[in-house]
Amino acid sequence: MTFTLYHHGSSVCAAKVRFAMAEKEIPWEGVYIDILAGEQFNPEYTKLNPKAVVPTLVHDDRVVLDSTVIIEYLDQLDPDSSLHPTDPMDRANARLWTKAVDEDLHPACGAMTFVCSHRHTVLRNLGEDGVTIWMAAPPAAGPSAPTRSPLCLSRASTIRWLPAMHAK
Repeated sequence: MTFTLYHHGSSVCAAKVRFAMAEKEIPWEGVYIDILAGEQFNPEYTKLNPKAVVPTLVHDDRVVLDSTVIIEYLDQLDPDSSLHPTDPMDRANARLWTKAVDEDLHPACGAMTFVCSHRHTVLRNLGEDGVTIWMAAPPAAGPSAPTRSPLCLSRASTIRWLPAMHAK
């Protein structure tokens, strides 16, 4: 079995998968995707992950997306080393915590991280026109699309902040 993880060092979602793989002692090869340089938008990568986000796991030519789904997939491959509790109620509670992080905390923090921390690097790498095109693109839709927290800044509000923050 071979595992290839497409990841970025500052991605919390990718770190979650790296921690899980380390805990389960699963050897893997990494492909570093520089999300601050826009490498997630390369056509080769978007063929693997149409949402253009990290992480993406490739296991023997099978592609698994989304950090929580990847961890559940890894647990199913080797249930004896499960990262989840065995008691059904404890497992349900663990899933509620994961769901809260995925649906509420991560989107809110992601928007703030982008606006406050990475905007200069992204603007430098993509240019103002590139950022405008990226921000104007519709977000992923469908059952696998991430939900947006009410605290999360929209793409439209984020794009209004970028030029103003960049100028300061």
